[in-house]
Amino acid sequence: MRPQGRRGVCAHADKVGIVRLMSADFDIPADRGFGRAWFQEQAEYLARTGVIELVWNTYDGPPIADAELGDHLRELDVGAGLRAMPRLGVGGPALRPVSVPGVADGPEAAWDQLAEALGQPLPYWTIPLQQRRLIDAWQPGRPTVQALAVDPEMDLDVLLRLAALYDSDHPAAQVLVRLFRTVTWRESQAAAQMIASVESMTLDSTVVIAARPIPVPRADLDELAETVRRAGWLEILGRADVLADACVEQLVRWDGGRDCPFGAPVDLVAGDPISDEVIARLTPHPHGRIPVPRSTAGRRNIGRPGHRRPSHPHHQQGRRPHPDRHEPVASHDVAAGRARARRPDLDPDR
Repeated sequence: MRPQGRRGVCAHADKVGIVRLMSADFDIPADRGFGRAWFQEQAEYLARTGVIELVWNTYDGPPIADAELGDHLRELDVGAGLRAMPRLGVGGPALRPVSVPGVADGPEAAWDQLAEALGQPLPYWTIPLQQRRLIDAWQPGRPTVQALAVDPEMDLDVLLRLAALYDSDHPAAQVLVRLFRTVTWRESQAAAQMIASVESMTLDSTVVIAARPIPVPRADLDELAETVRRAGWLEILGRADVLADACVEQLVRWDGGRDCPFGAPVDLVAGDPISDEVIARLTPHPHGRIPVPRSTAGRRNIGRPGHRRPSHPHHQQGRRPHPDRHEPVASHDVAAGRARARRPDLDPDR
């Protein structure tokens, strides 16, 4: 498959990353600031023969639909758009053509065919390393970089920002730093295994590993005493700032908040008899600051201890369910749209 027009890769910030690919005969950098906004990143290189956009999901937000992506690629005057898929295909990740309005659809191409057409191996980022800044900074011939592997669904920076406000031996600082280290260790292990799998199934002529995970020392939340974990999260729950709320949200995303005096999320659906009975028994709580996650179906998440539903296959690696330890008392502030479940014996208001 031969490209038409220019060749390249760009990134669509919180939704996708688009990598512009170069062969040996094109080396003129385009304006890297073109079309950049907070939700969009680009790294474009011009060739004498055309542009191919290779699109990666960056997992910083919901993936952009193909139709919306096609409109975006039309603005960049590309000759073809291809989307890298999570599964492996021939010679590398599977590729899915993206229809660009006003541009004739090209034939389907495998990863090794695209690499042969461009005369170079194509960059690969494993899921925990599909980050906008890494995709934006990539250039053909650039050595493999090391970066911190992250959970695509979590904002780990908030953990370190709040931890910095405490002395290092404070229980709150200990649980925040330990959660950060636990997540990054698990993700670095998952990323390394994914890369090893890709390397065993591909050739150097078709795939170049653009980024590898920084080695992270083993860490686990259970290495802290339960009394320290509970004291730390109780301190954080007692704060009245959005930074603390964001940290609790990360814990709930990770393990359902098993060390907190409230339950992990379950779905309560209006109209369901059991859900209606539970909702009717909820009472207002003055300190209910934890946002209620809502699905596209409008379900409200409140209350089952020790349960976490991973959204990505690699999240299941190394994680295990935790037994129920406490029976929570759920409360809901309807006006504020926030929910919280609490144990009476650990309630700071008592």
